[in-house]
Amino acid sequence: MEREKGIILNRIFNPMQGDSLKDYYELDIIEHGSAEIFYGNGAMRFCPHAVFLAVSDRSLVIKPANAQEGLSILQIRFHKDMFAPSLLRLSEMQRVRLLLGHADEGLYSESEEVYEHLYAMSGQVGAENVMENFMSVYGMMIYLSERNAMKMFPSKKPGHVYIGVPRDAVVRKIDQYMSEHLSQPFRLSDIARIAGLTVTSLCRYYKKNTGYTPLVHMNQLRLQKACELLEQTDMTVKEITHECGYTDTNFFFKLFKRELGMTPVQFRRRKQ
Repeated sequence: MEREKGIILNRIFNPMQGDSLKDYYELDIIEHGSAEIFYGNGAMRFCPHAVFLAVSDRSLVIKPANAQEGLSILQIRFHKDMFAPSLLRLSEMQRVRLLLGHADEGLYSESEEVYEHLYAMSGQVGAENVMENFMSVYGMMIYLSERNAMKMFPSKKPGHVYIGVPRDAVVRKIDQYMSEHLSQPFRLSDIARIAGLTVTSLCRYYKKNTGYTPLVHMNQLRLQKACELLEQTDMTVKEITHECGYTDTNFFFKLFKRELGMTPVQFRRRKQ
């Protein structure tokens, strides 16, 4: 479907959002209420009229900061292929290219002026005319890049995972079990058993309450443990691989580099 690669406009209320839509940039404009946003390894609370730019590929959860207050967000998603590489290579698009390049880390603005400008432009999104939609989003990105009004979303330093999404009793029980069994094989059936759920219910329940799957969280915990062992011991990478529950050293290398932006060896050497 064409819409899958186009521009998606949603108005979401009181979200506990965390879905699997990939390859999209996401612009969240907070209309009413305060929001808590958990993204990647960081978290932040936003007042009304803040703006948040990120990518849909990473773990993203948005929830009301105050359940009684309510929350309304105007969400605009546009596919990463919307801006063709040939367009982004133009000199006048350099700032937009840099802006979108940092969206993976998360960018935000709490400027009332930025909010009002983007909110006014958002009125053109959702039109039947594809070109009008494109020009509206294009104008938003030009405005943000020229204003230089976006700040970097806070995150923890490499090797430290932010485990800050609110947990209920069941999720805490699951998390504790995983923390105590990092070096053992990962089996959803074992986790479901201690949680008193079926495997299907476990995956659905955990994703709904945290924004990501049990496997993603287990990998976060294992990588955090790996970083501690790299910093605090002389264990070889192969030994650390097995200590953290992985049987394939090559897989561990690829996962580590993908999540932390460096190899285990580079991570260890950076403090030497």
